[in-house]
Amino acid sequence: MKEKKSNKAEKSASTIDAPLAHALYKDAMGLYRTKQYPQAGILFDKLLNSVDNVSLQSKLIKFYHSRSWHKHAEQMITQGNYTSALQALQKSLKSIPCSSGLIIFLANSILEQQKQENESFDEFGNSQAANLFKQAASCYLSGKTQEAIEILTDELIPAYPSNFEINYYLGIILAAQDRPAEAIQYLTKAVRLRPESLDAHWKLGLAHASMSHLPEAIYHLQQAHNIDPSNNWILTHLILSAQQAQRFGLQANIKLNPIDDYDCISENYALDELANLIMAEPEFVTAFLELPRSAIDEEIFSDILRILLRALEHHPEYADLHYHCSCVYERLGKVENAIEQTQQALKINPKYINATIQLAKLYSQTNRNAQAIDRLKSAIANGANYADVHYMLGDLYRKEGQLIQAKEHYHKALDINENYAPAKEALQSLLA
Repeated sequence: MKEKKSNKAEKSASTIDAPLAHALYKDAMGLYRTKQYPQAGILFDKLLNSVDNVSLQSKLIKFYHSRSWHKHAEQMITQGNYTSALQALQKSLKSIPCSSGLIIFLANSILEQQKQENESFDEFGNSQAANLFKQAASCYLSGKTQEAIEILTDELIPAYPSNFEINYYLGIILAAQDRPAEAIQYLTKAVRLRPESLDAHWKLGLAHASMSHLPEAIYHLQQAHNIDPSNNWILTHLILSAQQAQRFGLQANIKLNPIDDYDCISENYALDELANLIMAEPEFVTAFLELPRSAIDEEIFSDILRILLRALEHHPEYADLHYHCSCVYERLGKVENAIEQTQQALKINPKYINATIQLAKLYSQTNRNAQAIDRLKSAIANGANYADVHYMLGDLYRKEGQLIQAKEHYHKALDINENYAPAKEALQSLLA
């Protein structure tokens, strides 16, 4: 019994209630926006205890947690404070290993894309070479590591000395067996064959570091960092190697590539993938619109707008896309753009109820009450006989001084939902 109580207490201590989590999220986003990264990171540290790993807000908490600490690490590297940089990167790694831009993060997390390794032996088809490699892989996975190494070194390397995959995989197997000197030989060949390979530079840098070849380690880890500045693991290993070099009196200058300046080459692909998702799953945008407002809205919704505009490039005839684009423009405070997009949605589908109601809201925000009233009456005529719509219409009539019509629609709202509090309160204020 005591153990159960202890576990329960521990669980309650590690969670945060919803109102506090909401306040922390808002404050953390505000600190991030003003570039107070360590302060933001501390609040995101607390929020990590409340994430469910499923909701969109939980995903964004992890994203901004990792990004806050990564950016603080960049600040510390610029000041030459490698110890504090490492501490920040270690915190960043608690959430996600890469502090990529929001577009790439969304593609990887929401679409659950996995970074795919190159298909090792496509060029060989079903040849003997492909079968030998599969045999070597099977041996390695079953714990017969030496047999795997012998197949690669005795049969595949002599026949295919310039094959990247053979050299790379042999190198990482040897490195895993604490045979870095041999691993370096094959990983060096892999890097020469594909100098653009992030993983080859990374593994070669680590192999050199394990041999205390620090200038070589720093060189290859720097190359890996240049290829992907958002990778927190690579930057951590680069700093560790630089620190070790300094202890030996060696000069170790890290060339930092800030993630804000990094234009990820895969972003266009990710934009297309997310555009396809939006066309198939409009709830994707709805989930963002339901997020609590925060100081970082402009950054988040500017990226969502980019995705929607990419989708509209491919399908300008989709009324749903124009409607969601309007909702995002509204969240960004660009009401006229929102109106334009909603009008476009209604040109495509004049009976689109949600777009009709959205346009009425936007007209109301810009003091076009008469036009807003016409839109809501049209929405009701097309089937939107909802309590909240009648309540909105009552409010618009009230603003125009048409109190009889206002009362009528407040009553209609209550006929539909007798517990609709806003209509009750509005009607009582009119009768007072």
